[in-house]
Amino acid sequence: MKEAIDNSEIGEPLMIHSAHRNISQSPGFETDYAITRVAIHEIDISRWLLDEEYDEVQVLKVKQSNHTAGDWLNPQLVMFKTHSGQRVDVEVQTDGAYAYDIRCQVVGESGTLDLPDPATVVKRNNQSVSNDLPSTWAGRFGKSYDDEFLGWAKGILNDNIVGASTWDGYAACVTTDALIKSRQTGNPEKVVMIEQPDIYK
Repeated sequence: MKEAIDNSEIGEPLMIHSAHRNISQSPGFETDYAITRVAIHEIDISRWLLDEEYDEVQVLKVKQSNHTAGDWLNPQLVMFKTHSGQRVDVEVQTDGAYAYDIRCQVVGESGTLDLPDPATVVKRNNQSVSNDLPSTWAGRFGKSYDDEFLGWAKGILNDNIVGASTWDGYAACVTTDALIKSRQTGNPEKVVMIEQPDIYK
């Protein structure tokens, strides 16, 4: 998806629609964790895909699921606006989903890009078609994590650091703080960051 965006295969990206759905959470899960432990992945990946910093964020309240095991808010709808005006929406369902399911669609000026569904065998029987969906992140992204760690380790051995930087982590944390504030105030909140140090430019 990143390569297609960078090669202008869908024109200028305008929007991203995402979903992050989970079957369950560990005891002690809290409402803020939907942002700091779940949506943090979409915060980071959308910023990377668009190569843009966020200007404003918001958490919208939606009808709550009866399948939530605890007393936290579930689901939540998270919205971002970049400095150039691109919009990102993320449905964050932390409990009671049918499977661990991650969705992402980038809408461009001249086309769209969709994150592929897991490569699984399609079963057809009794007039139905089905795929097995994973129950945890490892079933969906296990190989991706391995590839990332391997690339990072090879980069160190070759004096070529690859992957996310401290600045990327800082940007994600500042964004989560603004989102938590938005959930509390009910209003859009600005993402206020320090000036980017030259080392990251």
